[in-house]
Amino acid sequence: MNGVYVEKLTYTNSRGESISFNDGSGLCLDESEISGWSFSADSGSDRVKSFSRGVYSKKLNASVIANSTEQANYIKNRLHDVCIVDIEAETPGVLSCRGYEIECWINEGIHSEYTEWDSFDTLELNVISHSKYWYSRKTQHFELTDKELSEVVFDFPIGFPFDLYSSSIKSNILNNEILDADMILRIYGPVQSPSLTIAGHNYEIDVMISDKEYLEINTLEKTVFLYTLCGEKINCFSKRSRQSDVFQKLPTGNLKIYSDYQLIFDIVMLNRRAEPKW
Repeated sequence: MNGVYVEKLTYTNSRGESISFNDGSGLCLDESEISGWSFSADSGSDRVKSFSRGVYSKKLNASVIANSTEQANYIKNRLHDVCIVDIEAETPGVLSCRGYEIECWINEGIHSEYTEWDSFDTLELNVISHSKYWYSRKTQHFELTDKELSEVVFDFPIGFPFDLYSSSIKSNILNNEILDADMILRIYGPVQSPSLTIAGHNYEIDVMISDKEYLEINTLEKTVFLYTLCGEKINCFSKRSRQSDVFQKLPTGNLKIYSDYQLIFDIVMLNRRAEPKW
């Protein structure tokens, strides 16, 4: 297998249980195919028409290096148990490498036929995924501080019983990668029918978000969910605006954001790559 050393790799299953390679736990990654990328060309009439990746499948060569047979068996049993949970559930886990993640399964673990020491073993693992890309996550929080809030107040002359606030606040977010990016837009309550504009595109949802609740728009998964105070997860897909696509990706560049001064939200930018960034 032609591969390269990976400094650290972590697999987390759908229950949140993790195994790590090259972290001193006794599970070492000797060689892997994680780095590197390949796309199949679909052709016709002697021309390339499109590209596809199909099912992502990569090999990992790993070693178990322990101080005793008992410790080696524990490491191998845990590796099996963490991986098999997702096979049985048919739910992918997450493989992490150099700040990037891919949803996948470890669907194969073949032990060496013979080792001289009971505390040592080698395995060939297989990673399989229907995801075409690895994703990084970068979260930016948007909320006016008290000082910033005071700067958007228009003071009326003495004798007027009120002040006015600017209804629209301008912010920025930077997508400095080469491709447009998916995002998770997380909006916090209390707010009724929140709306904001990013790079000239409007994102609007007709729903009431109460105090201590939040709503998430996921452009990658094409989902809209409200997370309530009592722990419910409510599907609000039908509440999205029909006038503008709420699943629009973020273009590259320095993007202007316009929102109501009271709106509190996060943007989790999901940048994709065919291999984890070096």
